[in-house]
Amino acid sequence: MDNPFNPSFGRIPAVYLQRKKLIADVSQGIENLNSSYTISIVYGMRGIGKTVFLTAMDRKISAYPDWIVVNLAMGMKLLPSFINSLYLNADSKLKKSFKYAWC
Repeated sequence: MDNPFNPSFGRIPAVYLQRKKLIADVSQGIENLNSSYTISIVYGMRGIGKTVFLTAMDRKISAYPDWIVVNLAMGMKLLPSFINSLYLNADSKLKKSFKYAWC
């Protein structure tokens, strides 16, 4: 049998150690400006599930009506990539503010 914990870069593995409480705590925490989760760093050894955790958080937060999830990677031109991703995922009201911001 293959090792179910081989790195798969964000794909949820066949055997998934549930992180429901951590995901719930972090997702609730980022909505609270006084939370310790407003700024977070996810770190650890290779293959322990950092990307899987962030993928699960992405799915959870993307469902919030007033939130936009922007995924960036090192090596990208971060600011232009951030602005482009934000614009592509924005609703029409937010897109109008982009138009006026560049005038």
